[in-house]
Amino acid sequence: MAVRKHSDGKWMFDVYYINNGKRKRKRKYGYSTKKEAKEAEVYFINNKEDVDTQKLDCTVADGFKTMINYQVSRFDEKTINSKTSYYNSNIKPYIANVYIGALTFVDIINFQNILHDNGKSNKMINTATNLLSQIYNFNKKIYKYNNDPFDGIEKLHTVKNEKKVYSENQFHYFEENIYRFIDYCFYNIAFYTGARVGEILALTWKDIDFSNQLIVINKSVSFNKNKGAANFVIGPTKTRKTRKVKIPSFLITLLKSLKDYNKKYKKEFNNSWYILKDIEPHHYETVRYRHSVYSKRANNDGLYNIGIHDLRHSHASLLISRRNDIVSVSKRLGHSNVRMTLETYTHLLEHSEDELISSLEE
Repeated sequence: MAVRKHSDGKWMFDVYYINNGKRKRKRKYGYSTKKEAKEAEVYFINNKEDVDTQKLDCTVADGFKTMINYQVSRFDEKTINSKTSYYNSNIKPYIANVYIGALTFVDIINFQNILHDNGKSNKMINTATNLLSQIYNFNKKIYKYNNDPFDGIEKLHTVKNEKKVYSENQFHYFEENIYRFIDYCFYNIAFYTGARVGEILALTWKDIDFSNQLIVINKSVSFNKNKGAANFVIGPTKTRKTRKVKIPSFLITLLKSLKDYNKKYKKEFNNSWYILKDIEPHHYETVRYRHSVYSKRANNDGLYNIGIHDLRHSHASLLISRRNDIVSVSKRLGHSNVRMTLETYTHLLEHSEDELISSLEE
C-alpha cells in the first residue's frame, strides 16, 4: 500500500489486494491532496467485496513493530538494536508499506533486485531477506496467512575471503608500533585469548583471576549510535555462555602492571572498573581509530594490515599451528559448537594436515 505524489503534482493511491486467491493491483490518480488519496484508498478497500481484508491488515512496517515489541522483553538490547538498525537501513526504505499477507515470491525477488541495484552485497541481501522472512513468519501466526512467499527463495552466493592473520612473530613486529600502554594491553589480550572485541572491552577487574591465571568472559559491550540513548549496553556473550580462559604468565604480569597503575593514579579505582578504562568501557570507535593508526605505521614498515577481529583469527591460527585439538580451540574461542570452528578454519586445518603428512614421510 502506498499514497504518493505524482510528477504532475496530483496525489494517487496504489494498493495490492487478493481477488479469488490471486494478487491484483489498484492504482488511481488525480487527487488534490494526500488526505483525499488516503480516504479514497480506505474507501476502495472497505467497499470492494472481493478484497481479502484479512491480508491487508498489516504492512511490513506494522509487522516489524509488532514483532519487535514482542521480542524486546525476550532478547537482549544488543540484538534488538541490531535488528532495528538493519530494518531501518535495508527494508524500511524499499518495502515497508507493502501488505505482508499480499507478498509473493516475485515481490521477494524484486526486493532483492532493488537491494542489489542500490549496491548491497549478497551477504547483506541474504540477511535482509532473512529478517523480512522473520517478520512474515511472526505475523503469520496472527493473521493465519496461507501462502509462503519465501518458499523457493535461495540464498545468494557469497564468496568467503581467506582470513588474514598474523603469526606470533608478525604480531610482535606489529606491537612495536603501539605507543599507548592501554592499547598494548588490549592487543595482547586479543592476540593471546582470541576473545571478541566486545568481550574484551567489557572485562572488569573482577573478571581477572590473578591467582589461577585466567580471565572470566561472561559479557559483551555494544555501543549505541542512536541519539538520546545510553552510550553503551552490556549484554551476554554472543553464545550467551560464560567461559574461563587461561592466559600466559606474561599477560598476567602485564595486567598486574595496568592494575597497579590505576590504583596508584586513580583515587576512585575499584574492582568494578573496566580494565581498559574506568567506570565506563573503552569505546570501540577509539579502538578502531587507533588500530588504523597503528596499522598504517606497521604498513609503512612493510607489514600487511589485518582487521581488529582478525586478531581472533590469528589466535586460532596460532593454536592450530601448535597442534591443539579442535575441540579445545572451539571452547576457548567461545563458539557455539565445534562445527562452526571447523567451518571457519578449514583452510588452516588443511595446512596442518599437509604438515602432518610431511612429518610422517620424513
